[in-house]
Amino acid sequence: MKQNHYNVDMNKHLVNIHKALGFVADELEKQKANWFLGASGALMVWGVDVIPNDLDIIVPTSDLEKLEKVFKSRGINRLETGDTDCKYLKFKIEIFNIQAEIIGMDVFDGEHLQVDFQGRKIPVNPLEKELEFYQKRSKGKEKIDLIKKRIEELRNINLT
Repeated sequence: MKQNHYNVDMNKHLVNIHKALGFVADELEKQKANWFLGASGALMVWGVDVIPNDLDIIVPTSDLEKLEKVFKSRGINRLETGDTDCKYLKFKIEIFNIQAEIIGMDVFDGEHLQVDFQGRKIPVNPLEKELEFYQKRSKGKEKIDLIKKRIEELRNINLT
Protein backbone atom coordinates (compact mmCIF):
# COMPACT_ATOMS: atom_id res chain seq x y z
CA MET A 1 0.00 0.00 0.00
CA LYS A 2 1.40 3.35 -1.05
CA GLN A 3 1.72 5.98 1.68
CA ASN A 4 0.76 9.50 0.74
CA HIS A 5 2.97 12.47 1.57
CA TYR A 6 0.72 13.54 4.47
CA ASN A 7 1.08 10.16 6.23
CA VAL A 8 4.86 10.18 5.83
CA ASP A 9 5.02 13.72 7.25
CA MET A 10 2.73 12.78 10.17
CA ASN A 11 4.80 9.68 10.93
CA LYS A 12 7.98 11.78 10.98
CA HIS A 13 6.24 14.38 13.16
CA LEU A 14 5.15 11.69 15.62
CA VAL A 15 8.68 10.29 15.80
CA ASN A 16 9.94 13.83 16.50
CA ILE A 17 7.28 14.32 19.20
CA HIS A 18 8.48 11.12 20.90
CA LYS A 19 12.14 12.17 20.63
CA ALA A 20 11.43 15.68 21.93
CA LEU A 21 9.44 14.30 24.87
CA GLY A 22 12.28 11.93 25.72
CA PHE A 23 14.83 14.75 25.57
CA VAL A 24 12.76 17.09 27.75
CA ALA A 25 11.93 14.31 30.23
CA ASP A 26 15.63 13.41 30.55
CA GLU A 27 16.62 17.05 31.14
CA LEU A 28 13.89 17.58 33.73
CA GLU A 29 14.81 14.35 35.52
CA LYS A 30 18.48 15.44 35.64
CA GLN A 31 17.33 18.66 37.32
CA LYS A 32 15.05 16.69 39.67
CA ALA A 33 12.32 19.06 38.53
CA ASN A 34 8.70 18.62 39.51
CA TRP A 35 6.77 18.53 36.21
CA PHE A 36 3.99 16.94 34.25
CA LEU A 37 2.91 16.72 30.62
CA GLY A 38 -0.42 18.31 29.79
CA ALA A 39 -2.90 18.77 26.94
CA SER A 40 -2.59 16.65 23.77
CA GLY A 41 0.82 15.30 24.80
CA ALA A 42 -0.76 13.81 27.91
CA LEU A 43 -3.58 12.39 25.78
CA MET A 44 -0.99 10.70 23.56
CA VAL A 45 0.72 9.16 26.60
CA TRP A 46 -2.66 7.86 27.82
CA GLY A 47 -3.20 6.18 24.45
CA VAL A 48 -5.83 8.56 23.08
CA ASP A 49 -5.77 8.56 19.27
CA VAL A 50 -4.20 12.01 18.80
CA ILE A 51 -0.97 13.36 17.38
CA PRO A 52 0.09 16.45 19.32
CA ASN A 53 1.31 19.52 17.45
CA ASP A 54 3.55 20.47 20.37
CA LEU A 55 4.31 19.56 23.98
CA ASP A 56 2.97 21.38 27.02
CA ILE A 57 5.26 20.87 30.01
CA ILE A 58 3.96 22.24 33.30
CA VAL A 59 6.47 23.12 36.02
CA PRO A 60 6.23 25.16 39.24
CA THR A 61 6.46 28.86 38.46
CA SER A 62 9.45 29.13 40.79
CA ASP A 63 11.44 26.76 38.50
CA LEU A 64 10.91 28.61 35.21
CA GLU A 65 13.99 30.81 35.33
CA LYS A 66 16.30 27.93 36.34
CA LEU A 67 14.91 25.65 33.62
CA GLU A 68 15.22 28.33 30.96
CA LYS A 69 18.93 28.56 31.83
CA VAL A 70 19.27 24.76 31.74
CA PHE A 71 17.78 24.48 28.26
CA LYS A 72 19.79 27.46 27.02
CA SER A 73 23.01 25.82 28.30
CA ARG A 74 22.08 22.75 26.21
CA GLY A 75 21.95 24.90 23.10
CA ILE A 76 18.16 25.09 23.10
CA ASN A 77 17.09 28.63 22.41
CA ARG A 78 14.08 30.36 23.84
CA LEU A 79 11.34 31.24 21.41
CA GLU A 80 9.10 34.21 22.05
CA THR A 81 5.57 33.17 22.95
CA GLY A 82 3.69 36.02 21.32
CA ASP A 83 0.95 35.55 23.90
CA THR A 84 0.10 38.85 25.51
CA ASP A 85 -3.00 37.64 27.35
CA CYS A 86 -1.58 34.44 28.84
CA LYS A 87 -2.11 34.34 32.59
CA TYR A 88 0.76 31.89 33.12
CA LEU A 89 4.46 32.53 32.70
CA LYS A 90 6.07 30.41 30.03
CA PHE A 91 8.77 30.05 27.45
CA LYS A 92 8.98 27.96 24.30
CA ILE A 93 11.84 25.88 23.07
CA GLU A 94 12.27 23.88 19.88
CA ILE A 95 13.66 20.34 19.89
CA PHE A 96 13.69 18.02 16.85
CA ASN A 97 11.49 20.58 15.03
CA ILE A 98 8.89 20.31 17.81
CA GLN A 99 7.89 23.24 19.97
CA ALA A 100 7.67 22.61 23.69
CA GLU A 101 6.03 25.17 25.94
CA ILE A 102 7.45 25.20 29.44
CA ILE A 103 4.59 26.63 31.48
CA GLY A 104 4.83 27.83 35.05
CA MET A 105 1.75 26.89 37.06
CA ASP A 106 1.38 26.07 40.70
CA VAL A 107 -0.99 23.13 40.35
CA PHE A 108 1.04 20.36 41.95
CA ASP A 109 -1.66 18.78 44.10
CA GLY A 110 -0.35 15.21 44.10
CA GLU A 111 -2.92 14.01 41.56
CA HIS A 112 -0.41 13.38 38.79
CA LEU A 113 0.18 9.82 37.70
CA GLN A 114 3.28 8.18 36.25
CA VAL A 115 2.26 6.47 33.00
CA ASP A 116 4.55 4.07 31.12
CA PHE A 117 5.28 5.46 27.67
CA GLN A 118 7.99 4.11 25.41
CA GLY A 119 10.07 2.70 28.22
CA ARG A 120 9.88 5.64 30.59
CA LYS A 121 7.53 6.99 33.23
CA ILE A 122 5.85 10.23 32.16
CA PRO A 123 3.97 12.29 34.78
CA VAL A 124 0.50 13.29 33.54
CA ASN A 125 -2.87 14.33 34.89
CA PRO A 126 -5.50 11.64 35.38
CA LEU A 127 -7.36 11.26 32.08
CA GLU A 128 -10.60 12.41 33.73
CA LYS A 129 -8.90 15.70 34.65
CA GLU A 130 -7.77 16.18 31.04
CA LEU A 131 -11.38 15.56 29.97
CA GLU A 132 -12.56 18.34 32.29
CA PHE A 133 -9.87 20.63 30.87
CA TYR A 134 -10.99 20.00 27.27
CA GLN A 135 -14.66 20.42 28.18
CA LYS A 136 -13.87 23.92 29.49
CA ARG A 137 -11.68 24.97 26.53
CA SER A 138 -13.01 26.72 23.47
CA LYS A 139 -10.72 24.74 21.15
CA GLY A 140 -10.00 21.03 21.04
CA LYS A 141 -13.64 19.98 21.40
CA GLU A 142 -13.06 17.23 18.80
CA LYS A 143 -10.88 15.45 21.36
CA ILE A 144 -13.66 15.07 23.96
CA ASP A 145 -15.22 11.97 22.40
CA LEU A 146 -11.77 10.43 21.89
CA ILE A 147 -10.94 10.98 25.57
CA LYS A 148 -14.27 9.49 26.69
CA LYS A 149 -13.67 6.47 24.46
CA ARG A 150 -10.20 5.90 25.96
CA ILE A 151 -11.51 6.27 29.53
CA GLU A 152 -14.08 3.57 28.76
CA GLU A 153 -11.40 1.32 27.18
CA LEU A 154 -9.20 1.68 30.25
CA ARG A 155 -12.12 0.89 32.57
CA ASN A 156 -12.86 -2.26 30.56
CA ILE A 157 -9.21 -3.33 30.72
CA ASN A 158 -9.21 -2.86 34.50
CA LEU A 159 -12.38 -4.91 34.87
CA THR A 160 -10.92 -8.00 33.19
